[in-house]
Amino acid sequence: MDPNFSLDESDIPTAEEADPKDVKIFRELVGSLGWVVTWTRSDCAFSVNYLARFLLRPNRRLINTAKQVILYLASSRDSGIHFRRRKPSDPLDDMLQVYADTSDADCKLTSRSTGGFIVFINGAAVSWKSGRLPLVTLSSAESEYVQITMACQEILFLRELMEKLGYGQKATVVFEDNQAAIALCNNPVFHRRTRHIRRRYHFVRQCVEDGEIYIAYVKSEDNVADMLTKPLPYVVFIRHRRKALNEDARI
Repeated sequence: MDPNFSLDESDIPTAEEADPKDVKIFRELVGSLGWVVTWTRSDCAFSVNYLARFLLRPNRRLINTAKQVILYLASSRDSGIHFRRRKPSDPLDDMLQVYADTSDADCKLTSRSTGGFIVFINGAAVSWKSGRLPLVTLSSAESEYVQITMACQEILFLRELMEKLGYGQKATVVFEDNQAAIALCNNPVFHRRTRHIRRRYHFVRQCVEDGEIYIAYVKSEDNVADMLTKPLPYVVFIRHRRKALNEDARI
């Protein structure tokens, strides 16, 4: 998706104004893209999630953007998830690793943040999600904090699954690029910056205390989850795609 792509409320027709033919075409396009994103193409997760917000009220620009995503997939049809062989000498083999990120209050229609996380095993992505947070947050640190909590739910499920398969897990590392959010996750004390946050989003603190996850800092330019939160310049996007799809494993 074009890094400069943006829509205001005035750009979007109402449900009554939308052309039924455009609605049908757009829903078919986005539905097909959603199937691909669910299975193998995490690199398109943000684009498809963004387009899906306008299923009932598309305009021609949105339809053309959906077609551009399809053209991108056609031009990169050989891309997909690549798993490398296990390396017994690597202490992180068979260990879950997670990247989480948000784009603070980027939705002009709702003022909500777009967040995403991506889970890796042995260098390849096995789970990912991109979408608007379910509430309006008051700072970038708070939006990152909420996103990490949502990622923890998926982490606990995958940890249990891996352990049932015989792959015991150490504390799962969650890479985050916001130092304030990391401090909130590691600080069990409630104060002015957190007392307004709903109780359910403090679940991450319990996971940290129980030793199930560990929050680690990563530079923003190295946070692969960034591609799940906003359109990126081509060079940056390709670098994150290379990591997400583990394309080096083909070499």
